[in-house]
Amino acid sequence: MSIEQQANTQKAKALGRFDIFLAIIVYVLFLDTLAPAAAMGPSVVIWCLIIAAVYFLPTSLLIAEEGSTYPDEGGLYSWVKRGMGNRWAARTSWYYWLNNAIWVPSVTIFIAQVIAQLFYPEMSMFTTVAIAIGVTWLYVLIGLRPTQESKWVINIGAIFKLTIVCGLIICAVIYLFKNGEPVNNMSLSSFAPTIGASFAFFPALIYNLNGCEAICTMGGQMKNPAKDVPKNVIAAAIIIVILNCLTYLAILTIVPYEGMDVVEGLLNCYIFSLGDGAFVNAVVMVIGLMFLYTLLASGPAWVGASCVMSSEAAHNGELPKAFGKMHPKHQTPIGSLLIIGLVSTGILVVYGLMAGSAEDLFWSLFSFTTIIYFLPYIINFSAFIRLRKNDPETPRPYRFPGGNGFAFFCCRLGQLVLIFTIISFFWSPGNAVDWGYTLPVVIGAVVSLIVGEILNRTSMKKAGK
Repeated sequence: MSIEQQANTQKAKALGRFDIFLAIIVYVLFLDTLAPAAAMGPSVVIWCLIIAAVYFLPTSLLIAEEGSTYPDEGGLYSWVKRGMGNRWAARTSWYYWLNNAIWVPSVTIFIAQVIAQLFYPEMSMFTTVAIAIGVTWLYVLIGLRPTQESKWVINIGAIFKLTIVCGLIICAVIYLFKNGEPVNNMSLSSFAPTIGASFAFFPALIYNLNGCEAICTMGGQMKNPAKDVPKNVIAAAIIIVILNCLTYLAILTIVPYEGMDVVEGLLNCYIFSLGDGAFVNAVVMVIGLMFLYTLLASGPAWVGASCVMSSEAAHNGELPKAFGKMHPKHQTPIGSLLIIGLVSTGILVVYGLMAGSAEDLFWSLFSFTTIIYFLPYIINFSAFIRLRKNDPETPRPYRFPGGNGFAFFCCRLGQLVLIFTIISFFWSPGNAVDWGYTLPVVIGAVVSLIVGEILNRTSMKKAGK
């Protein structure tokens, strides 16, 4: 057996049931947004349940059917290709890859800021950018390793996420035992979902309830996708909703609204409930390091998923050949990974030059990914409908419950939710549109769509499609 065949055999058997479950936890359980979302107040719990019922859980059931029925390498890209054809698949791969390529600089800057908050508050901008660039290329190096090796980075990240969340819940119980009541008003009336101010939080809540499909980009590497995908997608989705709600309640029990900082909001839960002392300080530092590791683990997970998808598109002549170059030994998508590394490094250098004088403009220019992020999901809902209609003969190990009518209704409702969410990024009822923020975002999105069309069409023309 050749080296390449050995690598492919190892790769094909890399992901078991436990790996799939933990990967979904890493993809969808966002610790860095728990405290800011909790600042919405107790109504965040009700909104989370509403969004879960209307969007997240139905979407997870759809993905469970697609992932178990079509366990192809490329996941969502492959489903769109089967249901909508080459052009829509090409667009989907571009949108998914681009969103992650632009996301990497923002998350690596955040990681550098967390390091500064934990260890070196006076960190210079040069050091911040240098750390961010270093983390970017760490993502690339992890992505180059075979799945059998790199999956442990993700698995440990998931275990740390679950540990931190369970710790927060325990802290809330301790706090109530010590103080008798929560620090914030948590009367029944405070849980009532309100319209208006809630719209400012709505996009973030939807944003955080996507990602179950990402593990399916490695469908060809799963041991038993027909059984493992449905069980783990559904179980993880339910557990994530429960943990999100319990964590919101825990944070609101312990930390005042004004203490809802991303990092300190989480760490204060431990400090306020456990008290002072050397032991508590050690616990807080360990939790801070675990939180930092979860951020480091999430990057390779998302980058890996997007690069597998873009490499599949390149192999099929729908993106430039550079995206499809594979590592000669590990058969990992070295081309897409290197391009992400170079794009991220370039953006970080520009950020370092603009920060302080035009930092708001910089992040506004790159906020267009909030539009790009949702486009693959909107397309996939239509692909699901097409697959149900045009490919009924393919055996489905798991089927979305309720028949075609109910499934199609959930698809259209999901699309409406995402379209509304995109609008909510720019406009909330009762408030004027901030064109200083909105116009650069719209321009960035339009330019990205045009670039994608040029790349897709040029590549497909060269491939004779």
